[in-house]
Amino acid sequence: MSFLNVEHLSFTYAENTENQKVALSDISFSLSKGEYLVVTGSNGSGKSTLARIIAGLLKAQSGSVSGDSFRKNDSHKKTQKKIPITSVPNGMVMQNAKNQLIAETVIKDASFGPENLNLPKDECIKRAEQALELMDMLNAREQLTATLSGGQQQKLCIAGILALTPELLILDEALSMVDPERRGIILNYIDEYHKNGGTILSITHNKDEASRSTRLIHLQQGKIVFDGTFPEFSKTHSFFSPTYEKRKITTSLDEKTKNNIIINVENLEYTYPKQTELFKNFSLSIQKGTLTAIIGQSGSGKSTLFELLSGLLIQKSGNIYAKSRPVLAGQDCASTIFEEFAADDVAYGPQQLGLSGKALKQAVKNAMDTAGVPFNDYADRRTTFLSGGERRKLSIAGIIALDAEIYLFDEPTAALDPESAVATIKLMQDLCSSGKTVIFSTHRIEEAEAADRTIILDQGKIISDSAQIKNSAYNELYKVTPYSNAADIASLSSSAIGSYNKGNSIIHKMSPLAKYIVLLFFFITVLTAPSILLLSVICTLSVVYVLLAQYPIKKLFKNFLIVLPWISIFFIFQLCFFPPQSNEKVIASFYFISLTTRKIELGLYTTLHYLGILCSLSAFVHTSTESDITDGMEALLKPFSFLEIQTKHICLITSIIFRFIPLLMEEAAIILKAQTVRSSGTLSQPQKKSSILSKFRLLLPLFIPLFIRTLQRAELLAEALDARYYGYY
Repeated sequence: MSFLNVEHLSFTYAENTENQKVALSDISFSLSKGEYLVVTGSNGSGKSTLARIIAGLLKAQSGSVSGDSFRKNDSHKKTQKKIPITSVPNGMVMQNAKNQLIAETVIKDASFGPENLNLPKDECIKRAEQALELMDMLNAREQLTATLSGGQQQKLCIAGILALTPELLILDEALSMVDPERRGIILNYIDEYHKNGGTILSITHNKDEASRSTRLIHLQQGKIVFDGTFPEFSKTHSFFSPTYEKRKITTSLDEKTKNNIIINVENLEYTYPKQTELFKNFSLSIQKGTLTAIIGQSGSGKSTLFELLSGLLIQKSGNIYAKSRPVLAGQDCASTIFEEFAADDVAYGPQQLGLSGKALKQAVKNAMDTAGVPFNDYADRRTTFLSGGERRKLSIAGIIALDAEIYLFDEPTAALDPESAVATIKLMQDLCSSGKTVIFSTHRIEEAEAADRTIILDQGKIISDSAQIKNSAYNELYKVTPYSNAADIASLSSSAIGSYNKGNSIIHKMSPLAKYIVLLFFFITVLTAPSILLLSVICTLSVVYVLLAQYPIKKLFKNFLIVLPWISIFFIFQLCFFPPQSNEKVIASFYFISLTTRKIELGLYTTLHYLGILCSLSAFVHTSTESDITDGMEALLKPFSFLEIQTKHICLITSIIFRFIPLLMEEAAIILKAQTVRSSGTLSQPQKKSSILSKFRLLLPLFIPLFIRTLQRAELLAEALDARYYGYY
């Protein structure tokens, strides 16, 4: 059998009966073992769809894919005896790294794939460590995946797939968020991997990556329009030809006046939740009408700086001043788009600012046309069917539509084809020429060189600045205070990191199995206690247990108060709608409302049940890592293995439940950030004080987008498990 054969492959995304998006049309080609194939094409040309079908993650609608490197989902035989597997047919690193992460920590995520190949645990760890070392991530092996930057997440995904030792390595824009230094190291490794007989299929927009290939296929509107070598392609096609041009400005940045400073940052300090300090005594001044590029390695603080400047994060100390509140187009464009149709999503911000009717439609049209997603072509397109690059452009359109004075774009050209990337840089230059001020982050040196000023960040410090702008006098600047819901955003983001807190308490030192036994003890005894007295004793012990775990009492009390109103409503419902029985002692009555000893006991039972479960569960998640949760479950279910009952699935489901809740908190935080930025007023308008009613109004628009993203994340998580061969062997 050949290595890979693709014959007459076609695929259509059916948005509705009237509007269908043809992704692939009659694609045919073969791939030999040892080839290095690069697939290029504009955004929306069908590249990712092709990769997913070849990887076995998406079923072809017509045509066929065959060969040794194609994963056939029904070809392997599952037996009771698990045979170790040394390699897999293929492994795919997807475009959105965040959606491919599964485990809580770096080392657990990298070793998850090998664990599904029935390999010994030490071999799984060895493979994971080797892959992490290659990606320069071994020193972060115990770091929480939720705290990684976009570039670090992408490197971890590559490590997780390399640990599988795939016969065919499929890369879908896998290096788009990686800094140039690490990109070069990874590309050199891929070259070495190819020289040693490895086969590669890489989807990329990067000229350097494409030049390393032995073969290049170019897609256009779902069809192959070129199949040859990179030198041949460069002679006949202009795909990589667009170049960045520096904006012409009439005055030097060093020619300062007292009124040209539009952003001034003074002695900023910030520390990540549950992490080390990032910014300390950080100062920066930005001139009006300038285009500033910020570059730096993954995790250097670029995204965090943008969120601090816009007021989405609360700094530890220091001040930020600006002429108006900067608006931010976030890095994670998939989660910042929360409407069903493209035009509706772009219209969200202007609607919040009061636009309607013809003015609203014109603002949306102008923004979409400017961002490269023409209104006439994309207005009625469903956002879920857009490609990664199209989503990126749409998220930019949603920010441009706000007509702000200061724009922050976080990796605005990631996943864009060369022509679109050049157009995006030109778009930002044009904004500056019209009097706007733009700051953007990038990993591409050529993009930074097209800016008026380039700043290099390293671990929260400016190590290079092409234009030394001193903190000169500035007038009419307002203090950028955090949004009124910044604390809510921080709380959601903190929840996304997980509930575990590193400590040295007696409970922390207990074995995973012992923690489960104690948790089960409290659950069973709390729910089965035959009397109020015994239940009170058990609840008292659960409070002692949570104190021994060093769980914050204030937080415990706050969590208890959240549910207490619902318990009260349940109690009132009993008083109003449950008549007393004949043998009950009535303490007081008023019309149809009666208070009896049984109802009081039932109310106490409900309150104590909740208190006991809350204390025991809080102590458990506060002292247990994801490894503790899975290891404890494995130890708890070990007796069933002697009966040849597979317990791995139960352990994984338990782990996913504890992992999925933080994922939803992360999604909620990202959506809330996007909605906040796109519905904000000016700095001259005082921030309204947060109240329960205002929080309810604030969170209400979050529910529907979060529900949709929950379904999408569940589907993506299932695909991520499939990509790591969970349950395959």
